[in-house]
Amino acid sequence: MFSRFSLLAAVALSVGAVCAEPICWNDGTWDDSGAPNGVLLSDNEGWWGRCVFTGVTYSYEVEPASPKDVLGGEKALFGRRLLDGDKPKGWHRPVGMSAKRPLTVTFDFKRPCSFAEVDLISERTKSALALLEVSADGKDWIRFAEAKCTAPRTRIRPAVSGCGRYLRLRYKAETSSATYLDEVLVWGEGEVSGKFPENIVPIARGDFLKMSERTDGNIRFMPLKDPTAGSAVKTGMPPMSFCPDPTSGGEIVMSRNETEVCYFAVVNETTKQVVIPLSVKGAGNGISAELRIGGVVRTHPPKYKLTKKQLFDLQQTGDEPPDAFDAGKMDVLPFFSAHATPPLNFARKYLANPEQVAGFPKSVVIEPGEGAVVMLRVMTDGAKLGIRDIALAAGKVSSPVRVRVVDVTLPSKDYPWVFVWGSFTRQFPFESERRFVNEARPLRNLGATMVQGLPFKGTKAALVATDRGEAAIYYRVNLGRKILDKTYRGKGKIDDEDRRIIRERVEELRRQCRECAVSPEQVVLEISDEPDVKRAKMFGDVCRYLRKVAPGMSIYMNPCFWTGKGFTPSKDIIGSLKDYYNECVDVSVPYRSLVENADCRRELWAKPRRVNAQYAHPAHRAGRSIAWSSFRYGLDGFGYWAYYSPTGNPWDIRTWKYWSYECQLAFPLENDVALTPVYEEMREAFEDWLLLSLLKSSGRSEALKSLLDEFGASFDPPNKETSRPYRCDFAALRLRALNAAALTRHCLESKGVDANGKDR
Repeated sequence: MFSRFSLLAAVALSVGAVCAEPICWNDGTWDDSGAPNGVLLSDNEGWWGRCVFTGVTYSYEVEPASPKDVLGGEKALFGRRLLDGDKPKGWHRPVGMSAKRPLTVTFDFKRPCSFAEVDLISERTKSALALLEVSADGKDWIRFAEAKCTAPRTRIRPAVSGCGRYLRLRYKAETSSATYLDEVLVWGEGEVSGKFPENIVPIARGDFLKMSERTDGNIRFMPLKDPTAGSAVKTGMPPMSFCPDPTSGGEIVMSRNETEVCYFAVVNETTKQVVIPLSVKGAGNGISAELRIGGVVRTHPPKYKLTKKQLFDLQQTGDEPPDAFDAGKMDVLPFFSAHATPPLNFARKYLANPEQVAGFPKSVVIEPGEGAVVMLRVMTDGAKLGIRDIALAAGKVSSPVRVRVVDVTLPSKDYPWVFVWGSFTRQFPFESERRFVNEARPLRNLGATMVQGLPFKGTKAALVATDRGEAAIYYRVNLGRKILDKTYRGKGKIDDEDRRIIRERVEELRRQCRECAVSPEQVVLEISDEPDVKRAKMFGDVCRYLRKVAPGMSIYMNPCFWTGKGFTPSKDIIGSLKDYYNECVDVSVPYRSLVENADCRRELWAKPRRVNAQYAHPAHRAGRSIAWSSFRYGLDGFGYWAYYSPTGNPWDIRTWKYWSYECQLAFPLENDVALTPVYEEMREAFEDWLLLSLLKSSGRSEALKSLLDEFGASFDPPNKETSRPYRCDFAALRLRALNAAALTRHCLESKGVDANGKDR
């Protein structure tokens, strides 16, 4: 770990720690004074931590006019910009007053509050004066704080908290004629009671949690089937169907250093509500195990594109158009660990089973006939060989799970090249140091060897790089918005001005590499995304010029050639790229359907270069097949979209413009992330690659060929116009591979298989 995170690497932070935990603001600057006192009261979008959903509203003494507080380009709609989080808005980001007039805003928090801190964000106003007043009735005002503000933010922490229902801010630039303000964040405590309820519209429970018609039994564990890549399941949830034998969790066969997951429903078959603790017992000798509880979320986006006004109402009040959503479309998706569950009010706003999640693991609420879905994660770290029985426990009821460790150790180096687009989750307005550290672990376990951005001190990229051990890390950077946009449009030519921009960008990158102690060979230059026939020529022009001015740096390309009705014929793809692709492109990552095209593979994708890989999207459709396919074709690795790419509130798919939860492997929490079955599936893909690599390096060539042939046979005949999913039992394939890789004959004979993993 580098110094910024050394404290957390050595000791666990606690609530009672003497020193404040440093935080990183959304602009990348670290603040050692720590997080604000209290909880968020102002309902700003993008905050996933402790808060009171006050339903705050605000009004201006004089409406801002330059820019106005409107919703995007909708001049007639109020924009609520002062509380809308870190949305990219360009010129429309701030609200403003001209002619040296102050900006005066009154906030109504709908309840008595104690205001401990007010944060003002303004990137354009370099210096301003702020005055804060409070009132119980909106008539009689008391001044309780004033401050001189500087860009980009000012934290106003009064010596004594201001108390009242209303907060008034007077804000005026000191040195310019215009006053701009981007965001206001208010922290403290707010009353929540029957008289002053929170602004929450709960998600209807429906019958989703109903798992049994029996109401005269006990509590029991019901094993669930694992999610299957390429199936009709679009969300990545474990299908709500039970294993054929619901009396036992069966046996989990593992190497000495990996993670395996399985799913269970804890079903209440009594006539009464139960509140029970959940746990896992009996681990040890290099085996650890944890339970995670599943949260039930809405998983279907709108049936049609919502208007800006409808989206605004949905986000602020919970009101939704009556015909816009399928009723009851919910799935078990985020899984929460015991040390990272959301607050109860947060769970009530976004989950259909809030009491289950918020009470986990000590007091999980299950109604009669209903169930709670849990994920069992078993991890080995140099575990001893043999069999160990662990047990799932729900109060006094337990269910055995047998773990068998075979004499196989997955490689700790020579990892595949793995790129997970959307590499990090986000939180506005800041993230804790714990959150930085806790996000490195999931990416490490996915095998990520390429991240967005250079590893400047105090960045997530730096933390992931230092956490990857012996695996080489590549840093993906773009050449700037102008070049990216021009190349993406594929119109015009690269001119002298473009070349100047590219030269300056490359020189700046070299300077930054020296600052970060990064080799230029680790820098991957992104020109634009998914080139096609129309854009291929301009790509070539940029590639050739980069080869001259950026020797040593890698040039990246991810060809797609999708037309909307199918993929471009292979002869046209080859014709578009043959003049420069093999000469200039160092990191080749075509879409997987193009890799399956034998002509393109022979002429383009199989040529020697630093990285030959493939990618697919969404992540769940790619599934474990992306690793097996890449290994079968002799590639260096794979990538997929995406780790995190919501197009709205990540906890509320009703606000999304497009995509689905197939593309979101993790849900953001205040100091951690909640993982999904899709995440676990893609982690399994990485471990599958390591297992296949071990078979290859240990000379199990016959077993490896048999496994890859079986995998290939499971794929529908290649179709050059469409992308078809692989359909095979990856758990069974993995088990065969694991047995074939066992390092002692004793392990093989005890399982009754031959040296290639086949039954005797």
